Amino acid sequence: MPVNPVSVVIIDEQLLFRRMLSNYLVKCAHMDVVLEGGQLKELLRAGKRMMFDVLVMDIPATGAHEIICRIKAMYPLSKILLLSMTADIEWVSELLEMGIYGCVSKRDSPEELRDAILTIASDRIYRNQLFTEALYCHHRNNYSGGPDIAVPLTDREKLLLRLMWEDKNNREIADEILLSVRSVEKLKQELREKLQVRSAVGLLRYAIESKICTIG
Repeated sequence: MPVNPVSVVIIDEQLLFRRMLSNYLVKCAHMDVVLEGGQLKELLRAGKRMMFDVLVMDIPATGAHEIICRIKAMYPLSKILLLSMTADIEWVSELLEMGIYGCVSKRDSPEELRDAILTIASDRIYRNQLFTEALYCHHRNNYSGGPDIAVPLTDREKLLLRLMWEDKNNREIADEILLSVRSVEKLKQELREKLQVRSAVGLLRYAIESKICTIG
């Protein structure tokens, strides 16, 4: 559980839905809604002075890549949680590859959304059924016995991938491999560049395809 309240931004076109969602979250422990709006421009208008931990957003399929890039450019430390009525697994898989931290269906319970926000705020991917199906979908559609070009990894890099697969956050990983949290973050970034992937999910997918980790 986070020490400080998790600051949340909600972006959804449906006024009644987002207002009800906001009212629910502000009543939850360790949660603070700092902005709610109908469109992304309402967040971007606030500029970099708007500090928050998790963005909960119904991302439209059209222009999703541009939207995520704009958010990550303006708020690189914030994490995105997709809130969607339609849970197309291949689309969720693509968004995970772009760097979102999870997906919750609007048909899910408010408690699941709360748990997802708290999980993501602790620097972990939210692993619900949608995540598992999206990860498996990508693995099934792209599996060919391993990556086309095997990239040699150090023992520390392999251990990092295994700990990420075990759902450890940066603090827990740092304790395991005797590094600072900042060094763990740097190691993850260097590994993403080395493997040419864009997100933590990309690292996990590489770990599966390289048989460093296994599904199930």
